[in-house]
Amino acid sequence: MKKRTFAVIFLMLGVVSCDVQNSEVSKPSVFPSIKKYPTFLDVLNEDLLSQEWDDNEKSCHDQILKILTNVQNSTLWATWIWDSVQLPSGQFYGAHNHFGNFDQCLRRVWTDDPMPTQYCLVDLKLAESDKLMSTIHPYDKSESYFHLRNEYGSTFNIMSWGLCMPAVCQTESIRKFVRTLYGYSHISTINPHPDIISLYCQFARTPQGNITGLYTLLLSAVVLVIIASTCTFMTIKYKDSKTNRIVMKIVSAFDLRKNASDLMSVSKDEIKVMHGVRFLTAFMVVTLHVMFINIMATAGNGLDMNDDFKRYAGFLSHSSVVVDTYFMMSGLLLMRSFKPETGRLISPIKLIIKRYFRLIWVFIVMILVVVTATPYLYGGPLWSKYARVEQEACEKNWWLGLLMVGNYIDPENICMQITWYIPADYHMAVACTLMYWLYQKNKRSGLCLFGVVTIASVLLPGVYTYYHKLSAITIFDVETITNSRKDITDSPIYGLSHFRAAPYFVGLIAGYILSIYKPANYRNVISTKYSIISFITIMALCLGVLVMGPAYRFREYNALESAVFAATNRSIWAALNAAFILLCEYGTLPLIPDLLGWTVFTPLSKLSFGIYMCHFVLVMRLTLALRSQAWHDFYKVFQDSCGIVVVSSIASLYMTLFIEAPLNNLVGLVIKTKPSVTKNKEKSDTTLAKSESFKENISVDEVRFVAMNDESQKDIRKANGIDNNAYIKEANEERKKEDAWRQDF
Repeated sequence: MKKRTFAVIFLMLGVVSCDVQNSEVSKPSVFPSIKKYPTFLDVLNEDLLSQEWDDNEKSCHDQILKILTNVQNSTLWATWIWDSVQLPSGQFYGAHNHFGNFDQCLRRVWTDDPMPTQYCLVDLKLAESDKLMSTIHPYDKSESYFHLRNEYGSTFNIMSWGLCMPAVCQTESIRKFVRTLYGYSHISTINPHPDIISLYCQFARTPQGNITGLYTLLLSAVVLVIIASTCTFMTIKYKDSKTNRIVMKIVSAFDLRKNASDLMSVSKDEIKVMHGVRFLTAFMVVTLHVMFINIMATAGNGLDMNDDFKRYAGFLSHSSVVVDTYFMMSGLLLMRSFKPETGRLISPIKLIIKRYFRLIWVFIVMILVVVTATPYLYGGPLWSKYARVEQEACEKNWWLGLLMVGNYIDPENICMQITWYIPADYHMAVACTLMYWLYQKNKRSGLCLFGVVTIASVLLPGVYTYYHKLSAITIFDVETITNSRKDITDSPIYGLSHFRAAPYFVGLIAGYILSIYKPANYRNVISTKYSIISFITIMALCLGVLVMGPAYRFREYNALESAVFAATNRSIWAALNAAFILLCEYGTLPLIPDLLGWTVFTPLSKLSFGIYMCHFVLVMRLTLALRSQAWHDFYKVFQDSCGIVVVSSIASLYMTLFIEAPLNNLVGLVIKTKPSVTKNKEKSDTTLAKSESFKENISVDEVRFVAMNDESQKDIRKANGIDNNAYIKEANEERKKEDAWRQDF
């Protein structure tokens, strides 16, 4: 047994020894037989060498070959450039954007750059999206997937690909290289010859902008703070001095204490619940725009976004009615500012001028920000594709915005898409002010005109929809949001004032009711039971308006049905919102009026217009400065919306305290907006003042005013040889001096 074991071991050692010797002998003959396969870079290099490039493209061709050669030699500068390029991935999940590394392409960590580069974002069309998505089978051809589109306009056939190219390359050279490199992507097996539909290139991470204008804007912001602070100090220091009143009025217009106090103040007859409604409407608009910008920038998890859009399509597709809440509240507040319960005559020209300046200051600031600061806010892969369009639109059509005609003249290129609301609101305010002035002059004519215009504002959208065979609503889906300037802003039904006027007139009616029937005198007239029932009914009908709009899209088209819904849906929505406000004022609805009337909402409500104007820039900044694919989920949308509302509120607060309020105060000095009083009303007010002067806690000045105009006092002064006119004149001058610091601008 031992001998056999020893023999086996010896035999094994011999075999191993022979194998080692044989391997050493055969070693030189084995290695030369190993075949070296060409790398991806070798194949790409040969492919480029085999192509025919024109003479004007030769410099680009040579530099691309130089990059590839140096990458093969592992040279840092070339590998740095090539590493910023990535082949597409995630296209089937809805990820349209494949950016590569934008910053690596355009930035170096060395000073002597061997080859300047440019970053180019190329849009390729892989197929026609001509088939409605239905059941998808795993063994279908991949090409068929790119032909699909779902019912909300989402597609998979567009691919945006970011490439780092030599700076000398021109458009045609870039197109040739894109097609060559695309051939090495797995997607090329599906469609080897895609259409290149657009090409955007930039040579720096921060696009070239108006640096002088930006610095001027920042310096002006600092100067305004200094001016306001100085004027506040002067107002405090010289309050009791006899300094020139006109000068001190101008100085007091910038008083931060007064402007901040106005922001926090609540008048006696104020509708507190509107503060909460107005701010929450602004928050809702911001949230919707965050979602829409994510759709425009195409999130990397596009299928998840499509699922959410489908799940909440009833709300999202018809979300434009949210803005009609603004129109309704604007009409309501305008009517209350007329004070119809007092019978005072309004001055229409002064009110129209005041309204213009109320809207224009923040608009001017945002135009300056977009024109000067946009390149420094939005620099990124999507700058040339989206953000530059906004800047160029403002540079071209800013004057149309200031003339309040931007929603009628060239609306597709309006300066900032959200600003269509400003001229629309202004046009309605002008029309309603003139109609109310006519009503005061001739009630019958005014009422007839108001009725005709209101009915026309309801019918016009329906007639236009019927005549042009349009959808019942302005549809918000993936396709229209992506092309929002053309499909939404340029839509007459969406942006033209006369098609959006019905909610404004609903607000006028609600404002008249609240002015004539003071809530303080009629509060709690609706019982808790009927208040709750009414609230549930209003909310259900609002939900019905939101859901019914998209329903017309997925049923057989009926022109008459669409026309009726187009004519009535906005006015019904506005009427329901107005009914909710009236319910909160006249009913006994638990909790909700207290919540919406919370004092925190008071300043936020007054800042809501500034929030609306500022948020667009911040929303664009959030998405268009991305270096990688966006990601969609509702928590992120809510989180981003909260952050944007906070920053927009801070920006709005600055503009209110240092720009809007001071300049509106100065406008108030130039045009006195206090309405005149009819003679009968003036006489009754004087009588009331005499009878109530000692019953109410009125000021000494008011008592003095009653006393010096009382007829018995005039007779006493006349008997004592005192000139009544001189006495009243002297008393009035003294009173004016004492009131110099208490006048309300």
